[in-house]
Parts: sequence; C-alpha cells; structure tokens
Amino acid sequence: MTAMRRRCAAVLCAALLLAGCGGGAVVVGSGGSFNLAVVVGGFAVREPVAAGQDVTFSVRAGESIEVDANEPATWSFSVNGGPLFQSGTAVQVGGLQITQATLTSSRVVLQTAIVGTPVLPAFVTLTATSRLDAAQVAVVRLEVR
Repeated sequence: MTAMRRRCAAVLCAALLLAGCGGGAVVVGSGGSFNLAVVVGGFAVREPVAAGQDVTFSVRAGESIEVDANEPATWSFSVNGGPLFQSGTAVQVGGLQITQATLTSSRVVLQTAIVGTPVLPAFVTLTATSRLDAAQVAVVRLEVR
C-alpha cells in the first residue's frame, strides 16, 4: 500500500471513529462554528478540523491550500519547526517559498512555490486561533513534498 493510500485510509478511519462517537465537543462561547475547512485545488481534503484537533496531510510543492475557520481567526505558520510568522509573510527555505495571505477575517491561503532547488519534504504548521474565544485553536500540519 502506498504512503498516500495509507494516509487516506487513516483519515477515513478517524472520520468513521468520530462519526461513531458523535463528533467533537462544542465549547461554550465559540458558537460552535469554529472549525477549519481545508481546500486543495478546489476540493475539500477532509472533514472540517475542529478546535482542539491537530491534523496532518501532504501537498505537492507548488500547490496552494485555502483554510477557512468559519469565524474570525488569527493565523500564524511556521516552517520546519522554526519561528511563527503572520499572514503576508513569505518564507524561503531551500528553494521552496511559502507564503500565507489573508483572504477574509476567517480565510487564508497558504501558497507554495518552487524558486530554486527545493529541499523536500518541508513541514509547515498552520495555526488558527479564534478571535471570539482564544481557547479555540486548531492546527493543520502540512508535509510539502
């Protein structure tokens, strides 16, 4: 079984387990709407990532992803465990440029571009913190390959 099929199978199993237990908890004060919708190439890549969850998946160098928190959020990202960067920042690491741009108060796009000879994989951690309830945090980890 290829690595991608194993990842897909793991995501499917996790989704089925969550469906069987009624899903994630809704935290009072958040309005229940804080969850991250992740879109790659115009297609949702999985069920929404709820506050408190941490999910990992892969994208190819040169792909962009959009993430929507469904309510105002503060976004930050780091590359390969480095420091945190805010929206509008372009980070270049080994021939790969990663930029996070704000689309709306709840939506960002994370763009990757090959600008030299990339050292892959690169690991990006994208964090969203609700502006309505700072205890509501969700994390998307990307392996850029």
